[in-house]
Parts: sequence; structure tokens; C-alpha cells
Amino acid sequence: MKLDITMDGDKRLILSYGELPRFEIVNVSVSPTSVTVGTKVRISWTVANYGDIDGDATVSITADGITISGSYGLGNIPAGQTRTYTIYWTPRYAGTYSITVKFKYGYPGATFGSAKSTTLKVSYIAPPSPPPPTPTTYIFKLRAIADGQAVSVNATLDGKTYTTPVSIYLTAGKTYTVTLPDKITVAGVEYTYKTHTIS
Repeated sequence: MKLDITMDGDKRLILSYGELPRFEIVNVSVSPTSVTVGTKVRISWTVANYGDIDGDATVSITADGITISGSYGLGNIPAGQTRTYTIYWTPRYAGTYSITVKFKYGYPGATFGSAKSTTLKVSYIAPPSPPPPTPTTYIFKLRAIADGQAVSVNATLDGKTYTTPVSIYLTAGKTYTVTLPDKITVAGVEYTYKTHTIS
């Protein structure tokens, strides 16, 4: 209880009793409640003064130990009234945070209620998938050389048969299998390849 002494217009002494400020955090909210890293959120809370006398108070706002505001002044809150406050915060890391508003100090002799919290979920943004490679083609040239001479042989490329020398259009980024015979007979003479040339 507090004793207030005032003087009216007739210089009469008026004595009145009133309860000192009694502050309570009515609610705490965050919007949106689920975001990705780097997205700004709005934190709001409402404080009521249930006492009979106006008074001021200061709060702190934290997110699981991370200080959002270490000392946020609420200003004067009239007796019997409420005030709503807002602050913005941008989380830098993913996780589930408990956003807490807690009284620090205020009007001398005032009563301060307990802290209140709400939950914020923060997730990472998955990096965008790289675009698929642009299909391109190039010329595949295949030659067979026996005893220093270019010769014609049958080559198999992914199940299709080609006669060398040959130029084939292939798609970049795809794997192909080329099969050539081990030996060749030219004019009745059997040769073992000295070179298989692929370019």
C-alpha cells in the first residue's frame, strides 16, 4: 500500500491509499511462428498494470539465451490499463527457439509478474538444385590403323555396328562403350592393331 498526499483547491489535505503498480505480462506472440533462416519475425507482448498507481517498467527479450533486447523500456503504464509492444528479430541459425519476455526492473516498490514465452521454429532453406546440363553433341571420330595403314573394320558402339573410319554424333555427358575386333586380315595377311584412335 502507498499513501498519496494531495492538496485540493481549498488547500485541504487529502489522504488516499492505493496499491503500488502491479505489472503482469499478459501474453507473448511471434509472427510468423515458423520461418527460414534470415527471415525477420515480429515479437509482440502485452503488459498490464493491475495496481492503483501509474508506473514504468523495463523488460528483456531473449531467444534461448540469445539476447534480442537486453533492456527494453516500456514507458509509463497507467493504473488499470494495458500496453502492447513490438520488436523485430532476424534469426541466423536453424532451431526451435523459446522467445521469452522477462521483467528486469521498474517503478520502486512495484510488483513484477513472471516471465512468459512462446515458440519459434527456424529452418534452413535447401539450396536450389543445379539446372540440368544443356544437351550438346560432338563428333566422335574412330579410325583403325594396321601396319601404318588406315583399314576398315566393324566397330560396335552401344549395340550399333559402324565401319571405320567413321564420325558419329554423340551426346555430351553420356557414357558409351566401343568394341573393336582384336585382329584384322587385309589382303590375306593377319594384322594385330598397332593403334585404335579415338578423338
